[in-house]
Amino acid sequence: MSRLTHFRRCALFLALTLLFPLAVFAAGRIETVVVNGVTADVFIPEVPPSLRSADGDGIGGGQPVIVLEDPNPGTRALHVPAPETTHAFPRGAAASFSINYIAAGGQDAYGQTCQTFPEEAKAVFNAAGAIWSGLLNSAVPIVINACWADLGSTLTLGYSGSQSTRDFTGAPRSNTWYSFALANALSGTRLYAGYADMNITYNANYTWYYGTDGNTPSDKIDLLSVVLHEIGHGLNFAGMASYSNGTGTLGSSGYPNAYDVYVSDASARKLTNTSVYPNPSTTLGSAFTSGGLYFDGSNATAANGGSAAKIYAPPTWMQGSSYSHLDYATYVGTANALMVYAIAKGVSRHDPGPVTKGMLKDMGWVVAAPACSYVVSSLDTFTGAGGSQTVTVTASASSCAWTASAGGLSWVHLSASGGTGSGTVTVSADQNTTNASRSGQITIAGQTLGVSQEAGSPCPAGTGRLQMNITPDAAAAARPGFCLSPGGNCYGYIDPGDTLCVTANTYTVTFNPISGWTTPANTTVVVPSGQTALISGHYVAVTATGSLHVVIEPASLASTATWRLDGGATAYATGATVSGLSVGAHTVAFSPVAGWRTPAQQTVTVVSGEVAQVTGRYGPPAFPGSLLLLQ
Repeated sequence: MSRLTHFRRCALFLALTLLFPLAVFAAGRIETVVVNGVTADVFIPEVPPSLRSADGDGIGGGQPVIVLEDPNPGTRALHVPAPETTHAFPRGAAASFSINYIAAGGQDAYGQTCQTFPEEAKAVFNAAGAIWSGLLNSAVPIVINACWADLGSTLTLGYSGSQSTRDFTGAPRSNTWYSFALANALSGTRLYAGYADMNITYNANYTWYYGTDGNTPSDKIDLLSVVLHEIGHGLNFAGMASYSNGTGTLGSSGYPNAYDVYVSDASARKLTNTSVYPNPSTTLGSAFTSGGLYFDGSNATAANGGSAAKIYAPPTWMQGSSYSHLDYATYVGTANALMVYAIAKGVSRHDPGPVTKGMLKDMGWVVAAPACSYVVSSLDTFTGAGGSQTVTVTASASSCAWTASAGGLSWVHLSASGGTGSGTVTVSADQNTTNASRSGQITIAGQTLGVSQEAGSPCPAGTGRLQMNITPDAAAAARPGFCLSPGGNCYGYIDPGDTLCVTANTYTVTFNPISGWTTPANTTVVVPSGQTALISGHYVAVTATGSLHVVIEPASLASTATWRLDGGATAYATGATVSGLSVGAHTVAFSPVAGWRTPAQQTVTVVSGEVAQVTGRYGPPAFPGSLLLLQ
């Protein structure tokens, strides 16, 4: 049977199921599982025979993927806002969703009886579609059949299933299954008219939060987050892995799907490599429960900071959760938490996150370029003694560039002027030598941070104050420090207006060198007790120079031929070296010698601290009409 014929039979069965619900088949089963240390009942939808392919692999509708409530209170204080509304799409790029709400008494694709879909839940569903629409490109509307049902579970929030096809026009990979939504987007046309691209069902027996602002109460589940999650699965964020009695199977009818081809083990070996992982096999089953599986697509890896994205592979296989989610321990509580297998009360996740978007892009979706956003940590008040603090910048994508500026505060110093992706900046404050507190503002990653410092302590008895004056301003900008003798204590630059407390004494001041400047000579300063003294240092810019060495050939002309530099009057003999030349281009011209052809004028570049080499070769004259040149 050809793939096309095989698939159409599955589609026909689905149509019959939707239009003429069968009186007998199980919609699902309840399993008792342990989720993050809590035992609860989970609803597992069954794939009915009408959605399975001829060989029983279940390609028609696919094994649905579930999302559970997370009982872990440690994940609750998190809000991931929706993406920015402005994105860098190719011209005309957009996606749209068409949502069919199954009426009360109807059944979803897995035989679950639906209830009336609440109007406020519909509004949330539409908001989720709008968020995904702003992130993806598809000329074909994405059709969803949505069901509101009693799942009889205390833990299952909902499930999502999608149909798949392969070897269509526009498929990036042959012999690879793609969900309907992705296949339609890649081909630019609806491949199977009249059928939904995904089937999503939600548990009516939950206290849902129907708002879209992210302010989810601590006793409710955020419906928008769950809808976004299940739509993500329908977009192909799900693999074709199955597990039974220790044996794992990957793909269907011998073919993987667009998710499976990017899954590798901790040694970067693909699960589709049957020389390593026979399919089916217990070796594959062990990999599915190894805790060491990764999605290694280039876009996902880049979004994950250069490492493959870890996927959920717990030691006990969890039907509907294992393999088709991001790893819980790695990503819960982060910007990539939407596609972990569970969500807690009080949490909102309204952005798929850069890793999920990278994975979708690897599988074939055209995904909007991320609108960069940043989370920047704050600063505590500095003590009068000064010190350093670290500011953490969390960027929404590794490609997001940002800048950092002290904003003209002379007493505040930053370790970096910016960065790309997430990073840190060390903020340092000088000692406050005044009796007043001070404050100001700095800017990091586009956000303004307040910087404040307590008042400095007055100089104790037996000490005086030092002020510093460095000229010219270009040298002062390098902030040179100095050392005092006796004592051998060294200090940093003292900003204009600031002072430094030192023991009253007469000191020899040694200034620190600055690259490109001559260092001022040591000077003497007298610091009286209770008074202020000034140390001054004048740096002189070093003029960069190089040398030029010229050789004349042949050596027999050493006593007669000469050369001149830059048209000057001085005639230099062969082997002469001229030093102290300014850096840059210079010309060398050679004197005429009777009976010899004069070398052409040469231009040479002098580099600082180096000796440029030039050779001038004289030749015998050319005789008119001669066909032979004597060398």
